Amino acid sequence: MSRTIPLIGTGLHKEAPASEAITPGMLIIRQSNGMVKKHATAGGAAAKAFALEIELAGKGIDTAYASGDLCFYSVFHSGEEVNALVAASATAILIGDALESAGDGTLRKGTTVILAYSLSAVDNSAGATAVRVYAEVA
Repeated sequence: MSRTIPLIGTGLHKEAPASEAITPGMLIIRQSNGMVKKHATAGGAAAKAFALEIELAGKGIDTAYASGDLCFYSVFHSGEEVNALVAASATAILIGDALESAGDGTLRKGTTVILAYSLSAVDNSAGATAVRVYAEVA
């Protein structure tokens, strides 16, 4: 597995304070107060914004931002590839499956608002925690 969130492309880099704990690779949304949080609407519309690793502090993709930390993120463009997260207990995903927001910052197999397409097969149906998936931004 990759040790970085952007796989191909870099997106448009941005930063904002986190209003909650956010793991790099999570789908995030900017709030009206200027802070970011996990995208919380399952199947809902979202910018293709994913939290990045805390590279400037030498932290990896599994080191979460705490509430109040400055969160670095990128808004990715169509065709770019990202190292995202799949929800715990999610339906198995095959290469090429459409992905949507699971409503907790992770992605799931979807049909509503397609944000990306899976580049890797992931079966986390029995998993208790989120796992990584390589995805091409829609």
